[in-house]
Amino acid sequence: MFALGVLVGALASARPTAASPTRWGMARSETAFQEEAARLAAEQELLKQKLAQKKPLYEDPILRPASRVPKAIAILESAGAARSKSWYLRLVLGRCQHEVQRWSEAAALFESVARDPETPDVFRADALAELAIDYARLNRQEDEIEAYEVAVALEPHSSSRATMLANQAEAFMVTGDIARAIAGYRASLDSLLGWEAVVLAPTTLWSLGVALDRSGDLEGGLESVARARSYDPKDVRIGGASWFFVPDYDEAYFSALGHWQKAREQAGTTGQRGSPSGPDVRDPFGQPSLIEGRLAAYERAILAWKEFLARAPDRDHYVPVARARLKLAEKEYADFAKKVRTPTPIK
Repeated sequence: MFALGVLVGALASARPTAASPTRWGMARSETAFQEEAARLAAEQELLKQKLAQKKPLYEDPILRPASRVPKAIAILESAGAARSKSWYLRLVLGRCQHEVQRWSEAAALFESVARDPETPDVFRADALAELAIDYARLNRQEDEIEAYEVAVALEPHSSSRATMLANQAEAFMVTGDIARAIAGYRASLDSLLGWEAVVLAPTTLWSLGVALDRSGDLEGGLESVARARSYDPKDVRIGGASWFFVPDYDEAYFSALGHWQKAREQAGTTGQRGSPSGPDVRDPFGQPSLIEGRLAAYERAILAWKEFLARAPDRDHYVPVARARLKLAEKEYADFAKKVRTPTPIK
């Protein structure tokens, strides 16, 4: 699942005038003055945090400054932000709580922002999308699906809608509704503009591949993984910090399918319906490195299937599929290994 950039959104979103009291309002109300001062101080800490995250890659991580988010939380809490009438102050505190992985606290704040009639629709969409991610972390998939349903209707930007649709599809997949998951991933891909696909399509195509496989279409699943890698050959997006798996052991399922796609790719059959056996690998002019690479890819796929089955509870919707995939991967591996290790008879 793709996590939206919480702190980035907090700093990049235009803050409507109505979110801040006027100078006369602050003069008449000590609470309003304290809240505005807290907001300014907290957002300064978040800005410093964002700037600190842009340090050069060669910098020693031990020397990086500690997170400023806890300080921002302390500033906001001292001003009573959680009980504030200001939806924006609660939104900023919710984003901070999310950043430090206090999912329940963040969810409660985002719920209050989404319910507040004073919240502008564009910010209500943001709050609902972030609330949905907290619901995912809390394994509240039905609530997650509902939050995305409302958020998508309010969201004006195509890239954000595409992300929401893909994340909602993830929730459908967790609940076992594989048909709606596949439809959601495809709707997400269809809504992307050309330039957006480079960034957003890889993870959605990965998830679509897993969903297709779980629906019984292994070949379609491997083709979708291959398409994802046509955008992102090194799997940077699916392995990045903004992506997380629900449930966490699903990472092994994705890994198994990815290694299997690599094994098929070595045979030159990825993206083709038919036999995975590939060319005659005993050809004396063949490349031994490709043979060893394919063997290693099969071995990693088998290990990943075994890891998924070891970690997933028996009640998981996709354990039966994984068992069948493990048997098929072991058979393909054994057939291929026998073929490459059998001496070619001299004629």
